[in-house]
Amino acid sequence: MKIGPTGDSLWFREYNWFPDSPVYSVDTIGDQGFYVCGIERTFDPNFMIMKMNSVGDTLWTRVRDLPAEQGFYSVRTTPDGGAVACGSFTRPDDTTSVSLVKYDATGNLIWERSFGSYYDAWGQSVERTGDNGFIIGGGVKFSNTDPYHGMLIKTDANGTLGNISDRGDEPGITIFPNPATNYITFRLGVAFPDRNTKITLYDLFGKPVAEEVLLPGHTKITLDTRNLSPGIYFYGVVQNNRRQNGKILIIK
Repeated sequence: MKIGPTGDSLWFREYNWFPDSPVYSVDTIGDQGFYVCGIERTFDPNFMIMKMNSVGDTLWTRVRDLPAEQGFYSVRTTPDGGAVACGSFTRPDDTTSVSLVKYDATGNLIWERSFGSYYDAWGQSVERTGDNGFIIGGGVKFSNTDPYHGMLIKTDANGTLGNISDRGDEPGITIFPNPATNYITFRLGVAFPDRNTKITLYDLFGKPVAEEVLLPGHTKITLDTRNLSPGIYFYGVVQNNRRQNGKILIIK
């Protein structure tokens, strides 16, 4: 529905060819039209994005029919006339990632990114930032008994996290519990039997305070934090002497 400045309805459209398929977000393309996104549920939930002209006629529709459950919750127009949309993606192992997808103005998929591998996670809102990147607000749950946490992700214009690679051969990493008390576990999304991987904890001054090597073929590392003082720490992942950006964890 489009509503005028005094609250009057200017036009109404109903798109009912997909059963049980809600639209969650809409953004304008100047005065040229709109992007909308949501979920298409012919069978399993799928990513769905549509482009419309200024009176609500559909110009194109794209559905990402992947072998898992996924959906878009927020869409924003980009300066090139295309759009980015964020949402969630459930992997075959039933872990969930935050998704960010870029389309051009004609509906071609430019790139897609996924962040983390959690018990449950989703990107609820995406906005463009002043440096032409994107910021995603959402939520995450690390286990069935863990409460829901807020999540904030900042990317560059290509949807990447600084110098952390988005290649499929790099692991997504989850940590739990966070805040930690006695132990903290790091789980990598992919096992690397032929790589030497280790995780290092640093204090706020950049001093290493704990380190553990991941055994070949394994995906989990547990660090003993009982001897560490409560506070904020960073962790870094080193693979073949290449260090990825660290993230924050809290010890209480």
